[in-house]
Amino acid sequence: MGRQQPKLSLFKIPNIRLFPFADARVLTFPTSDGAVSQWPLQTGKVVSKTGCFDFYRKVKPTEPAFVSWLHKSGSSVAELSGDGNVNATFSDLPAGYALFERMTFNGARARRHIVLIGSETGYHFRSVPEFVLHAFWLYHSRVGSCSCR
Repeated sequence: MGRQQPKLSLFKIPNIRLFPFADARVLTFPTSDGAVSQWPLQTGKVVSKTGCFDFYRKVKPTEPAFVSWLHKSGSSVAELSGDGNVNATFSDLPAGYALFERMTFNGARARRHIVLIGSETGYHFRSVPEFVLHAFWLYHSRVGSCSCR
């Protein structure tokens, strides 16, 4: 008889998304500077005559990349806030924001990367560390000026 694998503990939060972080504190953004008008327009794959393409695909809330962004940014904001419990996750992205996977091919090399888009400034956050100071500012109700960029 083989050893049984431990079961991954999951819990549901209000928007029915499953998180594998059963002991994580759930944070929410009380405010946002998000603007859907900042989202990319090129969301369908159109291949040029030379075989090149450049488009965005919206990442679904159930995908690992989305869940990872919420957990990493939540933990980082909790740490910056001086909270003793840094095991935190956001319940969702700020209103008006979305996570996109950008896919490009220039004829020689294909690239894929995740970007967070929605800031009214038009800035695209290419990683959680780039977003953390902005997330901290949003989490603390946009007090003062954002120092992220």
